[in-house]
Amino acid sequence: MAFAIPSLAQTSLSKLVGRLENDKDSSNQVHIEKRDPNSRDLLYFVVNMVIPGRQAETVIQAFEKERSKATEYSVSKGHYYIIKFVKSNQIHTFTLTRHGRSWNLTEQLKPSSGYRPMNFDPITITVPDEEFFNIEI
Repeated sequence: MAFAIPSLAQTSLSKLVGRLENDKDSSNQVHIEKRDPNSRDLLYFVVNMVIPGRQAETVIQAFEKERSKATEYSVSKGHYYIIKFVKSNQIHTFTLTRHGRSWNLTEQLKPSSGYRPMNFDPITITVPDEEFFNIEI
């Protein structure tokens, strides 16, 4: 079942991963990638194997680690993150792209291999810097 992002007011990272943490279908594998938006070169990659219920904390820690580095990039170079949650029958991907002082967050559901295709259009929202990094554990 698709998890919908309810409104801009509820899209800070802590609230987003809080919703994901309560999803009983999530597996214990979380991938986080950071790519150069121009060359698509991999700049940062983390694979965390965590017990269910600890996903939110793991993702928050990974982003806290990158927060100081992220501010050093120029706006023209931008930022590009992928957060991927592998579920029992689908791959739930969040793509974060930096634009000026805000982030575009795109949610996409795709079936895992072996399952029939599902049609889910990507959902894209924009989150201001100060809200995106309003991290409360």
